[in-house]
Amino acid sequence: MKQKTNELSKTAQFFLFSSGVSLNLIKQCPQYEINKYISIGVTILFTTLLSSLSAYFAFSYIFENQYLVVGASALWAGVIFNLDRYIVSSLSSGTEKKNNFLKAIPRLIIAILIAFVISKPIEIKLFKNEINTYLEMQKLETINQKNKQYSASILEIQNQKDELEGKLEDKIIKRDAYYSEFKCECDGTCGTGIKGRGSECESRQKKYEDYKAEVAMFKLKTDSVITSLSGQQKIIRNKLDNEIQLIKNEFKPGLFDRIRALEQIDKLASIFILLIFIMIETAPILTKLLSSKGPYENLIEKSDLSFEAQLQSLKDEYKYQRIKQNKIKQAELELEINNKETELKTKMINDAHARYQKLQNELQNKNF
Repeated sequence: MKQKTNELSKTAQFFLFSSGVSLNLIKQCPQYEINKYISIGVTILFTTLLSSLSAYFAFSYIFENQYLVVGASALWAGVIFNLDRYIVSSLSSGTEKKNNFLKAIPRLIIAILIAFVISKPIEIKLFKNEINTYLEMQKLETINQKNKQYSASILEIQNQKDELEGKLEDKIIKRDAYYSEFKCECDGTCGTGIKGRGSECESRQKKYEDYKAEVAMFKLKTDSVITSLSGQQKIIRNKLDNEIQLIKNEFKPGLFDRIRALEQIDKLASIFILLIFIMIETAPILTKLLSSKGPYENLIEKSDLSFEAQLQSLKDEYKYQRIKQNKIKQAELELEINNKETELKTKMINDAHARYQKLQNELQNKNF
């Protein structure tokens, strides 16, 4: 009796193809079994769409060419689609749930790894503003560290300049004080009180002029050192400005920078989104594992047994032919050996007859 098969729409056939089932076998199953695998196929398709979206976000941070981004995203979606189909189709439902779960552990691990890979770019997109703010703060922090690093050197040089200027100012004040003493003595308003150029006036004048020359020399040296220190400060400031500008121009965070930033911003939200993707990715596997053995599994088993029977039959036929060939070869070998033995015996007889004929001829020749 010919078994009735279900007519399937193109959409249903596509979803069934996505689930990894054999269309020829699933058409022989009841509608509820077909609906189960259609649901699995829809879940795999949704996972593929999410993976393509995730890949698009990820590759957009790596490539600038939009065509390259779209092409790489489509390729990645195809890889995920094929992996999910393989994982689901390689599982089997049955009554031995424990053994099935043990066998499915490697596939579950692969599914969880896929969920990790898919979820991260989407998380980055969801937390885009927070990540950009965090990265901008990191950039400002780097600039502040550079400012602190160079400001210490600039401040140290400024302290040296202030110290030299302070010493020069003290000497100038002291020089002005010597000048006041000298003028006061010569005017007779202090000191000896004698107006005019006496010995005390000349002594104070010499003291003032000597110190004035010393201050002039000190000022000349101080100005030279301060000019040199100011040049050093300018070099350091220019170097600081260049490094800050370099940080601003080259601070273009990539995908992994954003992933690290995401870990710092909100780990709880990231874990929550990851769990959602793990649930989506493992849903087809768990659905098939928790399902009881259905008509499709029975048809698969029947098909496997039929194939194994045919294979065994072929093996037996091959074994029979091999034994037959061995016997033929053995018979041919025995026949060849017998032929060689007969040929050898004939040759030996011929050789003996030839020797006998030779001896007989020799005897006849002697008698004559």
